[in-house]
Amino acid sequence: AQIRNWCYSRRLQQTPYYAFTGKTPNLSNMNIFGSECCVYKQDKKKLDSRCEKGIFIGYDNYSPAYNVYYPKLEKVLKHSLVKFLTRDSAEGQTQTDGDMRNDIEIFEYTPKRDIQEGVQLNKADETDAP
Repeated sequence: AQIRNWCYSRRLQQTPYYAFTGKTPNLSNMNIFGSECCVYKQDKKKLDSRCEKGIFIGYDNYSPAYNVYYPKLEKVLKHSLVKFLTRDSAEGQTQTDGDMRNDIEIFEYTPKRDIQEGVQLNKADETDAP
C-alpha cells in the first residue's frame, strides 16, 4: 500500500501521499528491481554462511517484506532481513537506463617489486646501519 500511495492518481491529479501530507514522497529508500541482495539466514549453525545471495524482484503486497528470487533453487521467497549489495536507489532511474553493472571498471593490482627483492633490500639496510 505504501508504494501505491507514492504513485500518481488520475482521480486526484497528484499522488495520494502529496494530497494527504503536502510533501513529495522520499524515494531514496526504494531499490532497483533485479539488483543483487543478501538474505540473512535465521537458522544457521556456527560455521554456516550468514546469508544467501538472491535477486530482488519486488515488495510484498501484504507485509513489510521483500520478494527475493533464488536462481539456484528457482524459487521466489518472502524475507524481511535483506541487505542490498548495490546502494543505488531507484530515484532518478528508469527501466530503460540499462544495466549499471556494465559501467564498472575493474582495476588489477600489480606489485612494483618482487617479494624477494624486498627481503634483500631490508637485509642491505640492516648492514648499512651503524
